[in-house]
Amino acid sequence: MTAGVILAGGRNRRMGGQPKGLLELQGEAIIARQIRLMRTLCAEMIVVTNEPELYRSEVPQNVNLVPDRNPGLGPLAGMEAAFACTSSDTIWIVGCDMPFVSPEAARLMRSKLEEREELDAVIPCLQGKRHPLHGLYRKRVEKAVSPLLETQQLRLMGLFERIRWVELTDEVFVETGIGTRFATNVNTPEEWVELRKNVEK
Repeated sequence: MTAGVILAGGRNRRMGGQPKGLLELQGEAIIARQIRLMRTLCAEMIVVTNEPELYRSEVPQNVNLVPDRNPGLGPLAGMEAAFACTSSDTIWIVGCDMPFVSPEAARLMRSKLEEREELDAVIPCLQGKRHPLHGLYRKRVEKAVSPLLETQQLRLMGLFERIRWVELTDEVFVETGIGTRFATNVNTPEEWVELRKNVEK
């Protein structure tokens, strides 16, 4: 079984404090859109947030809202919380600021993960940039996350120095008919205005 995880932590400082998961695209909050799309692949959905009251109106009752066990330590802490509350063997993790998450891309990454038992993760690498927050992970990665948090090593890419993983490039996705905008994220009001302009025009 695959669990879907949305990391909705962070202080949203570059967005002026506005929670990015609640930004609306075509009348739908990003986080609601993500849940709708991810559920086509995931039997279980988890949102990691320390402010559940912000998201409850957009998150169905059967989606698990869980807090960080180590608040304020970034995406790795969110991953730790998600791993701890699921028994699913494979976990699709995304950030809450990604409006175009792709079940097709995740399904392809999951198939690559399942082909090789020794792999711990598969992540996209698009235009030379790695995107660990649209990645597929095995639950056993939890064992590598906790020591990093304990020693305050909070770089997300530092995790990949401790696990076995592969990346899938633009070409792999395009060859299978999967567009690559799924890794698009928004960090500032200006980026959000531009994204909406391109989508809604």
